[in-house]
Amino acid sequence: MHPAASTGGQVAELEGFDTASGDCFGWSSAISGNIIVVGAPNHGGDAGRAYVFTRSPHGQWNPDGELVGPDTGVGDNFGLSVAISGTTIVVGAPLHASKAGRAYVFTRIAQGWKQTAELVGSDTVAGDDFGWSVARSGTTIVVGGYGHASGAGRAYVFTKGATGWRRTAVLSNSQGLGMSVAISGTDIVASNGLAAYTFTTSTTGWRQTAKLWTSNDAGHNLFGWSLAVSGTTVVVGAIFASSARLVYVFQA
Repeated sequence: MHPAASTGGQVAELEGFDTASGDCFGWSSAISGNIIVVGAPNHGGDAGRAYVFTRSPHGQWNPDGELVGPDTGVGDNFGLSVAISGTTIVVGAPLHASKAGRAYVFTRIAQGWKQTAELVGSDTVAGDDFGWSVARSGTTIVVGGYGHASGAGRAYVFTKGATGWRRTAVLSNSQGLGMSVAISGTDIVASNGLAAYTFTTSTTGWRQTAKLWTSNDAGHNLFGWSLAVSGTTVVVGAIFASSARLVYVFQA
């Protein structure tokens, strides 16, 4: 006999202890093991927050911290994007410093969560939206700068070494990148709203390996609004002008 299929059930409903109407708690979220991080980019006059929850041995999800950038303020949208891998969290604040943007790295220590880095693009300026999207896997962080060069967009790669996080690559193409980013091992996927592009690293650096798109796109849709990658499978979320929302799965 085959076991009956199960869709699972809800085990928790999370909320920030100080969130209010309009905070957009849940705009972004990520999970790694027993840790969940949730962004609320409109909290506190759009200054933004990120909330951390940890699962207890009994299966309960409990508040474990409230993250904020040390230099973020009203309008920065800290928490518009979040990512986590292990005990390291990345939070994007794309409207910081006149939309130049920042990404903040937090690490779990005995006393709680401690900011360990503040990332910025090598060539970002006002309006670049650096931090619009973030992703992390192992010792690599990817940050999208969706507004760079009047919307051309970039994706920036940071690698953790003995002295901390350092910028090791800037991904770009003639179509633009940075609306959404995802990473799994040595593979990065980045989108521009029209297509998604895969990049793979080798001894010579990062190189583009594929362009993912759909014939349904009429040039005014948001193909790649969201991305996920695991191994050789890429999932692309799309929001079409017709208000239709579809998810596409690509296999290498």
